Amino acid sequence: GVYSHQQHTGSIVSKPKRADVLQLILSSTGKVNKPTLLKAVIFDDNVSSVPYFTGSFNVTCTDASATYNSTIQFTTADSGHVEIPITFGQNGVFSCNARQTGGNSTISKIYASNPINVSEDSMHIYWGEFHTHTEYSRDGQGQDAFKYARNAVGLDFFAQTDHSDGNAE
Repeated sequence: GVYSHQQHTGSIVSKPKRADVLQLILSSTGKVNKPTLLKAVIFDDNVSSVPYFTGSFNVTCTDASATYNSTIQFTTADSGHVEIPITFGQNGVFSCNARQTGGNSTISKIYASNPINVSEDSMHIYWGEFHTHTEYSRDGQGQDAFKYARNAVGLDFFAQTDHSDGNAE
């Protein structure tokens, strides 16, 4: 096919539906007695973050010696994203879970966090994406990609690399 650039004629805005999912994200690796972050994000059933959710969750961890605030509290100022410091007290592979204790919407799906490997000598693994495009590339899409990469999927690094073939506005 032949690519034909079209003038920008409008925008499609996606608004989140009812809050339906709590996702918990941990780093892949950690060190004993060094704090890391447990990220908690509220989504609708289309995996769009829901900024207006307010509510609370009780958090548990498979490392009984871990220290952390066992309550996650979402306010509208959090925009559907909260980070909780957690310090693991021993070597091992651990995960976190949560149970809703209140809120302006009932969350039907609560996923356990990914596992974290905690050890004295583990190298830190970074997860990220080097190859994405904005709406200025013919195959790019979306807005707030950096926010989504950090909050929704827990990436450590993210880069937008548009095409340089003259198809940008």
